[in-house]
Amino acid sequence: MHELSLAERLWSTTKEVAKTRNLKTVSALKISIGECLAVSPESLVYCWEAITKGTLAEGSKLEFEVHGPSGVCKDCGKETPLEKPLYSCKACGSSRVDFKTGQEFFLEYIEGE
Repeated sequence: MHELSLAERLWSTTKEVAKTRNLKTVSALKISIGECLAVSPESLVYCWEAITKGTLAEGSKLEFEVHGPSGVCKDCGKETPLEKPLYSCKACGSSRVDFKTGQEFFLEYIEGE
């Protein structure tokens, strides 16, 4: 379950931000997730709740923005949504693409007081 390691990374970042901004509590986090990472939001929430129990982030809510895969085709040069299962170019069908979205995992913002 890679959601546990992702939750641990989020917690580490959250602690740093809380310290820098003098936050006493954290109420919400918004996370951008690429669909290709196959992250289960439910599992991530479960891990987050376990890790933050008894901390300044206990009871905080995770909000998710999931991004589908898109990329630039190396053969036709078009930027396009990528078709599963091979993540191929929607315009020409080539699987030679550079991803632009779909593989990200980052923290958009933290809310707290």
